[in-house]
Amino acid sequence: TFSINNGLVFISNGIISNVLYKPSIIINFSQGESSYDFSAGAEVTSDGGSEIIEMGFLIKNRSDDNVDINDYDTKYIYPTPGIGTFSVYNESTNGYGGGASLVAYSTNAVGTSYSDITNINIPIP
Repeated sequence: TFSINNGLVFISNGIISNVLYKPSIIINFSQGESSYDFSAGAEVTSDGGSEIIEMGFLIKNRSDDNVDINDYDTKYIYPTPGIGTFSVYNESTNGYGGGASLVAYSTNAVGTSYSDITNINIPIP
């Protein structure tokens, strides 16, 4: 058995294999707009060696650094998944109470990765 430290290739019994990983994703920006609106952008920086099959944002209707990724109020699925940047603009977030928590996510055949939680202050009229 032989492996390369970067984790991309290993050889076992003379067979070369690619090791697949979850994708990598970061939030590039997030901001409250006006009258319950917000916008956010994220970037899938790596597909982990497997095609991205879904990516988007999970939104919680309040600012909370401890939001459970399984407990969100709104899920935005970006229509064309892949490596690169994507964004969301949400209008009329009535009920967000002046703030929201946002997590970007990306899924490939290995699993789903999540960005850090970002809290957004949403101006209310």
